[in-house]
Amino acid sequence: MPRRLKIYQLESNPVCSPYRLIYPGNALNQSGAIEVKLFRDFGQSQCDELLREADLFIIQRMEMVPHLRELILALNRREILVVYEIDDDLLHLDPDSRQAALNSKDRAVRIEECIAACQAVQCSTLALASTLADIHSEVVVLENQLDRVPAFREKAPRSRATIVGYAAGADHGHDWPLVRDAYNRTVADLSSQGAEIETWIVGDPQVYSSIISPRKRFFPIMPRDDYLEFLAHVDVAIIPLKNGAFNASKSDVKYLESAAMGTPVIASNIVYERTIVDGETGLLFANGEEFASQLRRLVSDKALAGRMAKAAHGYVEENRVIGQHAAKWALTYSDWHARRGQLLARTGVAA
Repeated sequence: MPRRLKIYQLESNPVCSPYRLIYPGNALNQSGAIEVKLFRDFGQSQCDELLREADLFIIQRMEMVPHLRELILALNRREILVVYEIDDDLLHLDPDSRQAALNSKDRAVRIEECIAACQAVQCSTLALASTLADIHSEVVVLENQLDRVPAFREKAPRSRATIVGYAAGADHGHDWPLVRDAYNRTVADLSSQGAEIETWIVGDPQVYSSIISPRKRFFPIMPRDDYLEFLAHVDVAIIPLKNGAFNASKSDVKYLESAAMGTPVIASNIVYERTIVDGETGLLFANGEEFASQLRRLVSDKALAGRMAKAAHGYVEENRVIGQHAAKWALTYSDWHARRGQLLARTGVAA
């Protein structure tokens, strides 16, 4: 029986790791040909096991530091490939974002240095791959997928307000001004016409405070299962994104999550026009006026909302579950391992 390819993963971002490490790893472990193990912590025992057992080592969103450089070289000397995992354009953060304010000025340089030191790169979108192509010659797109999709459930008729949910999280406050004024104006207009809106905001107190209507609720950032239940309980999910390099490279996973929970979506054409068929599996907008029009349309036409929710759920169920894509992940890793001599030579290591 041929030896299974052994892949080790090092998690550094637990928010992104389900889609980038955990779900693919679980799917590959079920395939039989590849064995995947996730490290959440890394000490001497993990280092020893890695050097002894690994064929590939995947490092998530890391920046170069001396001990990591030494580890990469030690692995390479044993013909163990190091793969850089990245699912956001960390080299081009929006300057108005909270993440940019928290990061050191040289972080992007150290991330780029780490990418260049690895033998291959995996990322989540074609747009991000295009950016990374200037740094590395071996970049493969492995898109985000869901681990499962629950059965479709139609929204129960409501006698009270339509609930609009926005998962702003901790780092989307700079996107909200794109639709903030249009949202408040539209909510007020709909209320005056007898169509009440209740707004649910996750994670950002400033976004919550900017909602003028008293019909609103704030939720702290929550575990993923609770977040999915949140999406299931709202009637409409909104996903605004301002135009910029960072957002252009993002994945469509927020849409996938809402669609899987049977919730219709109004989303920026940035990113989401690659996935959503406007008017069929969701509604798209490019500016505040278009957002207001789409919100009125969805709140006023419950039949449309129901049809779009069902169509979006069907799209995700039929096309965006990790088990349907595990073969591509497996082929990518097997190919990299088969070409390890060539890939090591590209980063200056003699195999």
